[in-house]
Amino acid sequence: MRKQVRKEVVKTINTLVSHSTYCNKCGKERKSIIEDGGYDRCTDHEIHEFNCSFGYHSNYDGENWNFDLCEDCLKRDYSIV
Repeated sequence: MRKQVRKEVVKTINTLVSHSTYCNKCGKERKSIIEDGGYDRCTDHEIHEFNCSFGYHSNYDGENWNFDLCEDCLKRDYSIV
C-alpha cells in the first residue's frame, strides 16, 4: 500500500527589482527597473560608465579608475555628445 502526502511549499526569492546609478560629477540619479527576464529599463537620464586603466610610465601607474557620467555633464564639460 502507498500513501501520498502533499504539502504546500511557499518559496521566497530575493531578487533585484530596481537600482540607481549616480553621475559622479553632478550627482544626477538614473533609476532602472529590472523587468522579467532581466531586462534593464532606464526610467530617466542616461548615465554612462567609464573604465580607465593606466599603464607603465604614466602619472597613475597601474591604477584603474571607474566612474559614471550623465549625458548632460558629458555635453557641457567635455563637448563629446
